[in-house]
Amino acid sequence: MPDWQPEWADVELDRVAASAAATACDAAADRARVAANALPAGAGPAVEDWNGGARRDFDDATARIDGDLATTAAALDALADAIRDAAAAAGAEQQRREDERDRWRAERAAEEDARRAELLRPGPL
Repeated sequence: MPDWQPEWADVELDRVAASAAATACDAAADRARVAANALPAGAGPAVEDWNGGARRDFDDATARIDGDLATTAAALDALADAIRDAAAAAGAEQQRREDERDRWRAERAAEEDARRAELLRPGPL
């Protein structure tokens, strides 16, 4: 038997759930970007002749909301990427484990073949 052991446990990963989570993050990021793009158009004619402190407060709030939406979209994009990267890493680790198991089995088979060959070799008479 080989003098080493592979990792026998499989990597636990729900690929469907990971894909769904990344897709949901993508969709939410897109909605945040759409909302940010809609802010100026939504205010449009209402602010054309609007002056004074309330207008400045409105503009400040709109800029803050726009920034928050951009930050949220970027965070959701990063999260989607991280989910996909983690799923890919888990898949690669699972493949590595399977390859190591195959290597261990091949080494064990080779050792057993060598032992059988030794037993079948004629000895001195």
